[in-house]
Amino acid sequence: SPTTHPHAHSTSLHPSSPLRLFSRPPPLPGGGVRELKAAVLDDNPQILRAVKAQIDQLIEEEDLELDVKYFERSSQISFNEEDARFHVYILDIETNEKGTDGKTVTGLDFAKEIREKDRDAYIVFLTSHPEFALDGYEVRAYRYIMKDDFERKLKKTLLEICREWEEDIAGFYSVDTNSKHIKIYYRNLYSVKKEKEQKNVVFNTNLGEIKCRTTLQEVYKQLPHDRFIFVDRAAIVNIGKIDTYQDGKLYLKNGTELNVSRSHRKEILTLIGKYWRNRT
Repeated sequence: SPTTHPHAHSTSLHPSSPLRLFSRPPPLPGGGVRELKAAVLDDNPQILRAVKAQIDQLIEEEDLELDVKYFERSSQISFNEEDARFHVYILDIETNEKGTDGKTVTGLDFAKEIREKDRDAYIVFLTSHPEFALDGYEVRAYRYIMKDDFERKLKKTLLEICREWEEDIAGFYSVDTNSKHIKIYYRNLYSVKKEKEQKNVVFNTNLGEIKCRTTLQEVYKQLPHDRFIFVDRAAIVNIGKIDTYQDGKLYLKNGTELNVSRSHRKEILTLIGKYWRNRT
């Protein structure tokens, strides 16, 4: 049965080290749809105005449902209420401000705080120094954008994020149990496993496990094959929910651990790579 695993943090791409993947948008409470919320943080008012002008133009040109707030200090961004949280954070990695304890807080420090509270948020860094890009592996930054080229790259990045968001809020799988009909959105589905010695499959979702009397093959037929894959004969996984692959095991973002059969390992790595190349 699935077990939990404390996710290891690693920046190495050596074969024996974890392969850490980018995150997906956060689940929406109750399965409802709401617009994408973004926060932009930069302690330079001039840069902040330039970014705002670029995003305002993009929203108008592309008719995007994107709610953006702008901040000069990270302390202005609240994590206390669910409605106050953001799905996208665009951060100046070089931002320096004094915290309540008197210590200097950088954009990277704030990104670490974000990641502790939200494993799924998009984090995009603005920087004037490309060498800082290596520092962001541990927070799984979605993209690094150089400030001298942000007008072109920011538009491309936000369009990609909006596309992924729309994909995640649109698709769902319908489950019929003995007592009710359930709609499971792809963004909330982590994996599907065959129940041992039973004729049921178990859907591992953000709200817990849901059992249904069907076969794994029938479930797979109805799922998009570019994002759901077999990891062995008894388990299907949502590629977008993979957090780490290491030593023949997949660790999902909700802590679930799945074994990958030897016959599937090469194919799994190929499909994972293809999935993310199509989204960059």
